[in-house]
Amino acid sequence: MGGVEGRKSNGGDPALRPCLNLEEMETNPPVPGLAEYVTFLGRCRREHPVIGEGTYRELMLTTRQYAFARIGQNETAVVMVNNDENPATHSVPLPCAANRITELATGETYYAENGRLTAEVGPGEGRIFILEP
Repeated sequence: MGGVEGRKSNGGDPALRPCLNLEEMETNPPVPGLAEYVTFLGRCRREHPVIGEGTYRELMLTTRQYAFARIGQNETAVVMVNNDENPATHSVPLPCAANRITELATGETYYAENGRLTAEVGPGEGRIFILEP
């Protein structure tokens, strides 16, 4: 993933804060789609407060993949992240019983199998699922 380059030099960090031409960045963003994705994440957090307020539980951790849950009274969020250059299949234990599992970006419904949620996560991507009792 690209971004705005900055380099620490001469014992200080002013070079880490380069002057930005905001009009140019809006026209030609260094990471296309980033602003829309951040807006999507904000909407997820607003519509599902459990994402920021629920009790944290790690579900899976490898050198390239990570999954965790945020558990609340009325719903639970499961977040899957893939920090690899290749797609990865995550299969994580459900932290609670769920009658309905919805992936927030696509609205797709998933179903638990043997108490686990299994989903493909693309390279450098993350997915957010909401579990409802």
